[in-house]
Amino acid sequence: MEKSNKENAEHFVSAMSAFTIIDESFDDEDTIDAYLDWRDTDPFDSNWTAADARLKDHLAMITAEADRTWIEQLQEQGRKRVYMAVIRQTGHADLAAYASNDVDLIIGFLAAGKDDDFTHFLRTAYENGTLPSDK
Repeated sequence: MEKSNKENAEHFVSAMSAFTIIDESFDDEDTIDAYLDWRDTDPFDSNWTAADARLKDHLAMITAEADRTWIEQLQEQGRKRVYMAVIRQTGHADLAAYASNDVDLIIGFLAAGKDDDFTHFLRTAYENGTLPSDK
């Protein structure tokens, strides 16, 4: 596993410890429900599912057990951090679960040294304190 891949993934996980949603509209239950409904429709849903399949393919190519274990542990750390951050801010478990799944996907791509338009879109949103959206 390349050092830069590890550093990029670890940096992203660290940043997720301080993740703050800057869009105050996510204080509203109806806004959150509408956002989750949007994510469950195409093209977002099909793009997310396709990225997840690509990640599984990328990770299957990693043969070193230590590297696979490290990625899984880093993904778990990132999922927990963003889940707790979103739950603390919104109190909405489903929103926190969606965000933690996004972070899991992003970390996997970073650690594997891969990138694509969709995961870049996700990563940019989280790094900017927003949830991915079409707005």
